[in-house]
Amino acid sequence: MSTIRQRLGEIREMERSKGAEAAEKALIALIREVPDNRPAYTALSRVLMKQKKFDYAVRAAEKVVRLAPMEAEPLVLAGFARLRNEDREGAAVAFADALGLDGANTRAMMGAALLKMSEDSHEDALELCERAVALDPDLERAHELIVRINLKQGRKDDALAELRDLVEAGGGSSRALRLYARLMRDEGRLDEALKAAASRLGEDRKSLKRFSQLAAFSGQADLAVDEYRKLAEATDAKPADKVRLIAALIRSGALDEARTGISALPDARVLKPLKHKLSGDIAMAEGQHTAAIALYRKACKAANAQEPDADAIGADAPEEDLAKLWQKHSAQALRVALRARRSPG
Repeated sequence: MSTIRQRLGEIREMERSKGAEAAEKALIALIREVPDNRPAYTALSRVLMKQKKFDYAVRAAEKVVRLAPMEAEPLVLAGFARLRNEDREGAAVAFADALGLDGANTRAMMGAALLKMSEDSHEDALELCERAVALDPDLERAHELIVRINLKQGRKDDALAELRDLVEAGGGSSRALRLYARLMRDEGRLDEALKAAASRLGEDRKSLKRFSQLAAFSGQADLAVDEYRKLAEATDAKPADKVRLIAALIRSGALDEARTGISALPDARVLKPLKHKLSGDIAMAEGQHTAAIALYRKACKAANAQEPDADAIGADAPEEDLAKLWQKHSAQALRVALRARRSPG
């Protein structure tokens, strides 16, 4: 008979293959079989957040808190669920209670810092981030939030210094790399950034991916294609590597190869919105704005994302402007959907 841990592992695999809704049903069935199952309620809260069912996610998280009232992590989960549910006051209480139980819980600090940021209490947010970094110098989310705070307060030099340290140490998300490329471009030091990154380039996957992203964000389309190709053609290549290569091919103008790449992507549910979005980008590159809009609409529908507010650019706007609005909106919608799928809190 399968253990609870094995069942949860199977449900995670189900989520990857069949989506969050299927995982939700399986978790509810597991909880009916084994009531007061804390790991199952934790997983259920996360899966519900991925589907934007925030009221129910909060209820599941609060059940975890009741099952382990003297532990900090359930409170952190509840804090993020309440934050997603726009209950800022409840989230603040949960994060504070978590820190009361475990003063070194960096996830609770980051949650509290995000709340302070949303309230424009930048110095309080900065203090929380610095506490988190002191406990965990490798905590990239804290470093990135410090960058955002410095930019919000007009301290561009401090933001760039923090960001450069993070990137040159081998850290930073795609968002951080994009910002680093933009700030270095503003400083007229983009070539310096690329040369420094190239000098540290290793053969490992993480290093290749980071350099490829930096090249792409720096506008070096051909260089990005060369580097992404190394990842996509590796024996352990993942679908995400192939998606990044296709995007780089589109930016470089290699549209026929990009089409071939899209056709070769696995027929997985999670990739369906991305396929539509990439096909829309090809149509945009060819000036086929009507076709591009139709494909971006399909991408948003497949990702359960709302359509953009087309009225924002005016009823008489050229079709090209409308297509650009759809392109930007679908890119953001897919990033949000994928981020929620990976990590709801």
